[in-house]
Amino acid sequence: MKALLIAAAIALPFIFAIAVGVGNLLFMKRNEKPYSFLRYFPFELIPLNSPQRALGYFSIIFYALVNAGLPFLALFLKDQYTNIYGLIVFLGVLNVVKEAAMVGLFFVPAYHFKPHLILTVAYFCAGLLFASVTSILFANLNVFQSVYSVSFLVCEVVLGVILLGLLLNPRLARWTELKSVMEEDGSMSTYRPKPFVLAFSQWLAIALDCLMVVLYLLGLFFFSIL
Repeated sequence: MKALLIAAAIALPFIFAIAVGVGNLLFMKRNEKPYSFLRYFPFELIPLNSPQRALGYFSIIFYALVNAGLPFLALFLKDQYTNIYGLIVFLGVLNVVKEAAMVGLFFVPAYHFKPHLILTVAYFCAGLLFASVTSILFANLNVFQSVYSVSFLVCEVVLGVILLGLLLNPRLARWTELKSVMEEDGSMSTYRPKPFVLAFSQWLAIALDCLMVVLYLLGLFFFSIL
């Protein structure tokens, strides 16, 4: 079971890359241009008019289900983690909520302004709480006995600080602002800036989310072999 922790930590980024890669291929096939993680929202990754959109949605949902379930792996090592059993259960439930919010970002368009922002704030807050509770969990495992475990603790804190920075970024209040340029014929054109702050923040949070779960699994693995 200890080996399963390290295997899951290695597999999750690959599943994430495949899920995003499938969506990117569908986007390029439909729009004849590459997808930009700096300008486009997660809900734009899978074109609604693509005949293969079901495959794209399946890949995202599959990744979310795997991500949501991985923290519960530690429950199979409950004899070793009896003092933090409650924290592990709480982290697992929190991660399910977090991944549900993430999936929502792929289904609810930004032009549905209120529900989209609610999902974004819920996702960011759940990620921040996940990083905070994971840090507490590692501290309760007496991680200072190992330089590796201390590294995981520090990394989780850093990821939490980055998420907090995303959540408190004052530019988010003006995320709808577009850039305007004058064409050669004198007409004005508008386009999304690069980065488009809300879209880029969502993708960065999704990447940090994957990394947080990987660090959580690796931290438990290294502690289990001490």
